[in-house]
Amino acid sequence: MSTHAPELEVCVGCGALFPALEGGVRHRYMDSSAGCWAAFASLNDPERPLGNSEFNALLVDVYAAQHPGTPSNQTVNSVAVHLMVLYGVLERSYSPSQALWLRMRPGRHSRIPKHERFH
Repeated sequence: MSTHAPELEVCVGCGALFPALEGGVRHRYMDSSAGCWAAFASLNDPERPLGNSEFNALLVDVYAAQHPGTPSNQTVNSVAVHLMVLYGVLERSYSPSQALWLRMRPGRHSRIPKHERFH
């Protein structure tokens, strides 16, 4: 009986190896392999929660920072916000429960359009 190892592919976003899967990524500007997207989606599955950790809210920030997509005003500004959240929690000792507040802060009303604030 031969065992066949699954074909692996490199995720275009984070560079990690994942099983090659058919299908696409369901996000309008983040780029990743189908296998990487499936792994991320499984972490956010309400049917199989990771546990009751306050750090679960940061999964989106980590994934988005690792999968920036094609450079554009939207992707640059999105990654900037996700990195600011991670910096606030990991370096400035904000609690993970404050992640939503940290995410919303750069998007507050300003004369500068939302997708033109960071370069």
